[in-house]
Amino acid sequence: MEFQGVLDAQRVLLESEDQHERARYETLAARIELFKAMGGGWNEDI
Repeated sequence: MEFQGVLDAQRVLLESEDQHERARYETLAARIELFKAMGGGWNEDI
C-alpha cells in the first residue's frame, strides 16, 4: 500500500504542476490581449 501512496502523491504533484503552467500560459495570453487592446505594438526595426 505504501507504493500506491507514492504513486498517488506523484500524480497529484504532476496535476498541480500542469494546472500551474496552464494558469501561467493563460495569464501571459491575457496580458498580450490587453496590450493589443490598448493599441500596443512594437517596432521590428530595433
